[in-house]
Amino acid sequence: MIKSILIAFVASATASVLFNISRRNILWSACTGTIGWSVYQLIITQGKPAVLATFAASLIIGLIGESFAILRKKPATIFILPGIIPLVPGAGMYFTMVALQAQDVSAAASTGIQTAFTALAIACGLVISLSLLRLVRRQQQKNSPGAGGNGKDLTEIPEHPADW
Repeated sequence: MIKSILIAFVASATASVLFNISRRNILWSACTGTIGWSVYQLIITQGKPAVLATFAASLIIGLIGESFAILRKKPATIFILPGIIPLVPGAGMYFTMVALQAQDVSAAASTGIQTAFTALAIACGLVISLSLLRLVRRQQQKNSPGAGGNGKDLTEIPEHPADW
């Protein structure tokens, strides 16, 4: 398990270099991928389905990536994108294409559906984590009177012109 976590670190760091992320942020991006892969491995070793493990890991990657973005004052994508790389179902896509080329439709359908669900789990985990953080931030802005002077959300449209 330690070996696969180290490989996830190297994969995320390599992806960071390929995506031209600055040297100061490569370690942070690699840590995001390592933590995500560790969560994935932890859930898999408990006998849970791979799709559930992928969803949980991508949820964590989204939360950590956003946290690092706030901490480092950088866009969240430079932490999330390399962090997701270890979870991408590349082998599933490859074996689906191999089965299609061999005209084994049932094997292609089986691995293709599993791969599609894994990709969907990644997308759902990221969307949910980013939506949760956005809701939390919006709620904090509403409750903090120092933000705009009156504590109102900037996206709200006043009902009466006098409130403008």
